[in-house]
Amino acid sequence: MWKLPYTNVYNIIGSDPLHQLEQGVFRHLLDWLGKMINDVFSKTEAIRQKELINNRVKSVPNYPDLRRCNNGIFIAQLTATEYQSIEKVLF
Repeated sequence: MWKLPYTNVYNIIGSDPLHQLEQGVFRHLLDWLGKMINDVFSKTEAIRQKELINNRVKSVPNYPDLRRCNNGIFIAQLTATEYQSIEKVLF
């Protein structure tokens, strides 16, 4: 392949510790919030509480550099941009 004398591929491809910390903590907080709601409320009330939070997140008005979360925060899979927009809304 390439023979570059002063290049180490393993030094080029590195992780970003701050990004990993932010994503890990935020995902943990979202999971913890969902589990806490499930533990505190009955099944039907937990669904209602999650819908209430989803509706509040959906109703955040437009603002520059803030993407709308039309699906809410309690969905099965979130994209990276959805995580970032939810972080901006919650924090």
